[in-house]
Amino acid sequence: MENDDVAGFFVDYAAGGTGSLQVSRVAAGHPNTLKFEVFCERGSASFDFRNPGQVRVHLLGDGDGDLRGTRTVVLGPEHPYWRDSLAMDAPGVAIGQNDGFVFQARAFLEEVAGLPQSRGLPRNADFADGLHNMELLDAVARSALAGGAEVRVP
Repeated sequence: MENDDVAGFFVDYAAGGTGSLQVSRVAAGHPNTLKFEVFCERGSASFDFRNPGQVRVHLLGDGDGDLRGTRTVVLGPEHPYWRDSLAMDAPGVAIGQNDGFVFQARAFLEEVAGLPQSRGLPRNADFADGLHNMELLDAVARSALAGGAEVRVP
């Protein structure tokens, strides 16, 4: 099968970290996967949109056996982004993919009304964030056209 719906790139962050991004619309076994993984010196964390009500966390700990190992952190009504917005605000009630659209709409309306800070949440992305995102995408395209050459983003 011929398909160009696969892409990937590496990034060096100004603060010294590195990252990679891989996307595919044709990856077998992943019909609707949106997954983020972060690896750090003292552990890692991952979020998979197929299971939006949980985050996987692995901590190395400092010799304390209780802090070591991988655990699943269940997100629910006590989570600040979801508080007071679930149809059934009860611990252990699953959060599904479609709920994400409700939370997104709520976040937009709260931003318009100036409410995110009143709940202790950060602001949503603004025009400058969107512009920077477009600059990043442009840099990836220019790098690909240049055979993978490094492209700096302001």
